[in-house]
Amino acid sequence: MEQIYIADPSQQSIQDIYAIYLEAAQEWPEWTHMQKYAGIALFEQGQYTAAEYYLLRAHTQDEADYQTVYYLGAVDFYQNDYENSMSYFNRALELGADEEVQSDIIWYVTEMNGEGSR
Repeated sequence: MEQIYIADPSQQSIQDIYAIYLEAAQEWPEWTHMQKYAGIALFEQGQYTAAEYYLLRAHTQDEADYQTVYYLGAVDFYQNDYENSMSYFNRALELGADEEVQSDIIWYVTEMNGEGSR
């Protein structure tokens, strides 16, 4: 199902895939992939507290996943916990964050330093 929805980028398919991730994360708490993607889906919807719950579960299961660590930093950014956010961002970089994530981290740091346009 996930691959079918990914192939169709419509808004309905995006909502459907978010629902799949959330349902799977709830049903199989040991499935790290679904914990992470449920957290990312909730993050994308602006549900930061709920996103943090699933991302922390994924992080507990796989502390070396830079994407999960990055999203935890982004969640903290939007919850105005900049100190924790920076800790997660630094850890994501240590874990080998790719260029896209590195670029996103630069944007967040710029915003935290008041250099961006909010």
